[in-house]
Amino acid sequence: MNNHPVGVFDSGMGGLMIVHALKKKCPTLPVVYFGDTAYVPYGNQTLPMIYQRLKKIITFLHIQKKCHTIIIACFTASSMIDEAIDQYCQQHHILLLDMITPLAQRLKKKYFHQKIGMIGTTVTIQKNKLGQLLIDEKQSISIKAYAMPQLASMIEEGKYDYTLIIDQFKYLFLQNFDVLILGCTHYTIIKKMIQDIYPHHILIDGIDMVVEEYFSGRKNYNIKKEMNREIGYAWKDVYLFSRLTLHTVRYVSVILKDTRARRIVYCSCF
Repeated sequence: MNNHPVGVFDSGMGGLMIVHALKKKCPTLPVVYFGDTAYVPYGNQTLPMIYQRLKKIITFLHIQKKCHTIIIACFTASSMIDEAIDQYCQQHHILLLDMITPLAQRLKKKYFHQKIGMIGTTVTIQKNKLGQLLIDEKQSISIKAYAMPQLASMIEEGKYDYTLIIDQFKYLFLQNFDVLILGCTHYTIIKKMIQDIYPHHILIDGIDMVVEEYFSGRKNYNIKKEMNREIGYAWKDVYLFSRLTLHTVRYVSVILKDTRARRIVYCSCF
């Protein structure tokens, strides 16, 4: 089971930041990435469509690509995981990780006394899964959440600069918070820009938390041994996209910044 690739799934290219973090900790880790770029961003789609894409791609990564661990590297898709999807993964022995659950655990442990703001897509903010996970009998953490319906698309298409980003954030300038959650993996791509806008705030994107959760969950699969050796066969990481453009290919190279062999493929079955 050690040699099965980890599947990473996002609506677009933001999830590549998860792959980058995984590879930084374990360069030999085999990866299959699926970017559903024909439907990006999920935050602007209908709930039934997002749910159907989520189920279809989880099944595809498991059955077609033999992924026994799947990371949903998308806050919007993570907010759509329900009991039926959890049961499917349990029945097929899939370790399913999402962006929101480990983030909620970290907030409870470390940031429960802070004033917290969150930005995300319209669906992510409306579903409020993070807020629901933060309510328990011992403590309740309040988050002021703000939808940014255009920001993910701007980043995905590379159509942004510092002035445009400031314009997106201008209505948040008077809001009072100490911690800002970047509730979309696309936002991590411009995290340095956002930190320049909020130099005295703590920015949290959840990536370190889900990567930590992944390696913790892999302990029974001898991940420590895997980190210190090649996997034993000529594996090429696979990057699948439901819509493939030259811009997409360039983004993969820019974000990952490594020389590992990889295949970038248009996935016509989607």
